[in-house]
Parts: sequence; C-alpha cells; structure tokens
Amino acid sequence: MTSNALPNFHLNALLPTLSPWARFGSLGVVALIGGAIALTTKIPYRSTTQANAIVTPNRTIQALVPAESINQITTDRVAQMRVTACPYGEFGTLKGQVTTIATQPVMVTDSIPHGGRYANVTQFSQPTLYTVTIQPQALVLTQAAKSCPVRVGMQGQIDIVLREESLARSVLRRLRLDGT
Repeated sequence: MTSNALPNFHLNALLPTLSPWARFGSLGVVALIGGAIALTTKIPYRSTTQANAIVTPNRTIQALVPAESINQITTDRVAQMRVTACPYGEFGTLKGQVTTIATQPVMVTDSIPHGGRYANVTQFSQPTLYTVTIQPQALVLTQAAKSCPVRVGMQGQIDIVLREESLARSVLRRLRLDGT
C-alpha cells in the first residue's frame, strides 16, 4: 500500500453489527412511512360549504349559500342535510343532489315596528346569500328499525361538496407545490 492510497474498510468494521430485530424494525419503519404516503393518495378529501336549509312544499330542499361559495357550486353536486328534528347521531344525513342555482342574490329583510305598523327594512350588513335547490334521494331518514319522516318546513344544516380530491393532493395544493 502506498502512502497516497486510502485503506480499505469494511462497513461491518465501522458500524456495530445490527441485530436481526433491529434490521426488521427499520424495515418496519420504512414500510409504515411508505404505507402512510400511499394511503394519503387514496384517502378522499372533501371540501364543502355549509348553509341553512329548509324542506319546501314541492319536496325539495332550499339552501341559502354564502356568496363566497356560490361560484364553486355546480348542478349534480352531492349534498347532505342534517335535519334538526331528526337527531344526526341516530338517523344520519339526508342525501341529495344540487338541481338549480339562483343567479340573483336573496335580499334579507327584517320587519320592524314603525308607528304601529311593521316596515320591511333590507339589511345590507347581512352577508349576500344565493338560493340553491337540492333534490333529496328520499324524504325519510332510517336507521335500523327506526325512521324519521322528513316533513315540509323542517330545517337543518346542509353540506354541499365543492371539491373532491385525494388528501395528498389537497396538502400539496395548500403548500402551492401542485400546479392545480
């Protein structure tokens, strides 16, 4: 061996030998991380908007959606309503699809007493709302042997799905690493 040459070392001489259990454990960690990454590409992530809703006499659901969400809603979007009169924990949600979206906003008015009469006053401090019509799949919520019929005038909260994507794509989009 010359003075310029580096001595040959074996990896086993530099590092202490790993027990078979430690090697298996490190493979397990790598497998868990790989599995978690693969799983995030399969887990669905739904971006939704919430709105107040009511069941109308023509057997549809009318929802008042805030203006900031209206451009993201299209017909055939999935919606789920939690009916106040039918406990969500017992009966779940009323499923449906968006059928129509109003092009003009709804003006919210309040009736206030004015000189012995009531005067309608438009509240401009209220958020701008649009009417969205949802066609429910059924007007009854059932769970096991129990049922809760949904009647005209019943109210609740509705979630309208704006976007469906994988959890990984959602995280990347938020980090601005994905171009979509």
